Amino acid sequence: MSGITGKKLKRDTALPIIQANVDAGHRITIVLRALSISRSTFYNWLHHVPSKREQGNHWIQARAKEIWVSSDRVYGYKRIKIALHRQKLMSV
Repeated sequence: MSGITGKKLKRDTALPIIQANVDAGHRITIVLRALSISRSTFYNWLHHVPSKREQGNHWIQARAKEIWVSSDRVYGYKRIKIALHRQKLMSV
């Protein structure tokens, strides 16, 4: 974990790392200190409820990835945006 700080780690990355270390028997305070994450940030992450906007963004991101994979990973962002627009999932 050299060089990684709490400001660089995102919730989706940090929580599994923290949980794995706690499951291994390490104290939460030591794990958080090693990752430079404050306890308040950790508990905010733990109890986070995604907003409707965030849920929608994740859904569109998943559709965009499906389009990219189905194009044999050839499409760039412009073609993916056009495909999303054609499916009425995104405005131009």
